[in-house]
Amino acid sequence: MMKQKTRSQAWAMVVMATAAASSSDGFGMISRRRDLVRNLLLSLVMGVFMAAGFIGDCLADSPSPSSLRLPLKVRTVRPHEEDLLAEKRKLLFIGSSYFDSFPHLLGSAPPSGLVSPSSSASPSELPLQSGPRGFSSSSSSSSSPSPSPLSSSLSSTPSSLTSTPLRGRGSISSSSLFAPPLSSSSSSSSSHPPSPGDVGSLASTPSSGRASSRVSTVVALRNRLKTIFTVDVMMGTPPTQTRSLIVGFDDYITWTFCTPAVGSLQLQEPVNLPFAPALSSSYSLATCQSPGCKALQATARGACQAGGTSCALALTSKDQKNGIAGQLVSDYVMLRADSSSRILFDSIGCVTEIKGSYVNFSADGTLALGPANGTFFAAVTQQLELPQILNLCFNATGYLSRASTSGVADPAAVINDSGSVVFGMPPPWVVYPSFSIGAPLQTTDLSLDTPWANYISKIRGWTVVPSSSSSSSSSSSLSTVLQPPGTGLVFFDSAFLTYLPKANLTVITDAIQLATGLIPDPDFEDLIVYSQPLCDVTSFPTVTFLFPGGVELKATPEEYTATLGSGIQCFVLLGFANHTGTKFMELGLSVLQSKWLTFDFSAPAGGGGAFKVGGGSCSGPAM
Repeated sequence: MMKQKTRSQAWAMVVMATAAASSSDGFGMISRRRDLVRNLLLSLVMGVFMAAGFIGDCLADSPSPSSLRLPLKVRTVRPHEEDLLAEKRKLLFIGSSYFDSFPHLLGSAPPSGLVSPSSSASPSELPLQSGPRGFSSSSSSSSSPSPSPLSSSLSSTPSSLTSTPLRGRGSISSSSLFAPPLSSSSSSSSSHPPSPGDVGSLASTPSSGRASSRVSTVVALRNRLKTIFTVDVMMGTPPTQTRSLIVGFDDYITWTFCTPAVGSLQLQEPVNLPFAPALSSSYSLATCQSPGCKALQATARGACQAGGTSCALALTSKDQKNGIAGQLVSDYVMLRADSSSRILFDSIGCVTEIKGSYVNFSADGTLALGPANGTFFAAVTQQLELPQILNLCFNATGYLSRASTSGVADPAAVINDSGSVVFGMPPPWVVYPSFSIGAPLQTTDLSLDTPWANYISKIRGWTVVPSSSSSSSSSSSLSTVLQPPGTGLVFFDSAFLTYLPKANLTVITDAIQLATGLIPDPDFEDLIVYSQPLCDVTSFPTVTFLFPGGVELKATPEEYTATLGSGIQCFVLLGFANHTGTKFMELGLSVLQSKWLTFDFSAPAGGGGAFKVGGGSCSGPAM
């Protein structure tokens, strides 16, 4: 049975401001390109992504869920250049009062459309999945809590929470969206980077380009890492309403857009039609006693209504310009085209009101797989009686070929090589090192100060090893085991960037300079970007994080870099960035891709969990 824990994370799903691009030079020109490239790279890594056209599919079909595992298909979305001509970005904050923007939610009854669901709709009236997805958004946040309020023995709890900064980059986690502007008249102001006292996370702004201009064909060259991963589920009774939800393995709020919409703002280009409660005979409002509502109340993201018979949800930015609001609802969710994978989930955020840039959110919502009571992961493992194990594999190298690789990628291979999410036992083809017994794994606790649902572990050391082509006697010292920051605490995040203390980050940049002679481009103040003639990262070092229990997490240059090249000049984005903290690391998708991550809490309660890293195809053979 699922080990009950009181831990959650508040993804405030706040969005960026938008503006039309003023440059038409394209990515094959040098003129006026640095700002364009800078904004493109920002859009890739700050948890703000838009994608157009091609969506990959992975993980071969498998039979109905067994008592061991349940696999899910994972879709991946690649941003297209036409959608990434960003002109600005904005620092978005999450405030402590989430109902200020939606005052009508407090002390009021739920919207009438969410009270009396109808079961009289005929199958022909049910909404169908829309056409090819135009683009999708990332729900990942690069936010992690400080090591102070943990439910583990990995670090000691300080006597005063206020004496320890909650985060190096802000104290509240937020998910951000990347999408096209509403109009060319959008403002173009930008904000300063967050200070240690700021609350929030960076979000890039989006681009110009309308849906009609997006490229919908397969592009042969992969010049940036995959960063957006979604799974499709079916909601309601009958289970015909498709929800394409972003995988958030450090998230606790599962939500989706619903009808009827409240207010004047509507989704610009929804991936699928919003969920229609009136077309589901099994739909009902969730009560204040549902695990999801308790988590929302504990993090000030929700409030009881109507004498405890309903629960309101409200997530807004601090400036109250961007946000979502609605009700927590209960309905059936089917994970595969198989009724045996159907569960009743009573903690779904049914969003009916949006503000600001949420009109451009282009996924159907977020699927919370964080380690908290009330998350979708908890519900699946409990109801299907699966071991409390989450297995993830996001394929970074098989999507499209690198820009320096000749030839055209096989579209069929691309479609079947995006990654996997498996509940329960890991797939049989995944191979773990024989000497690996797993690293200690714990989670964050839910509170107003730590509204996150992170898996956390600790490392005993790490290495930066030069490539064979660049190794020399002068660089041999870089391959020695380096001491981790602080106690070695690490948080696992769904964002692309991996955040390190400055001293640790300098080790990597020094190794790159020693091997290649490259220094970071000074024109990129927010990110570490190298400019060179070719998109070649083979001389970059390999970074390996060493965990207790024989666990090694290795990140190759192919995985931790993203490149933008025209054949004249190439920009190489480093997937590592600096945070102001000095005692922990935040491991993002730049180092977590192309390998199996297993978060195992199937052991008896009280003993914590185990983190393992396995090898094998992300998609694998049929199960």
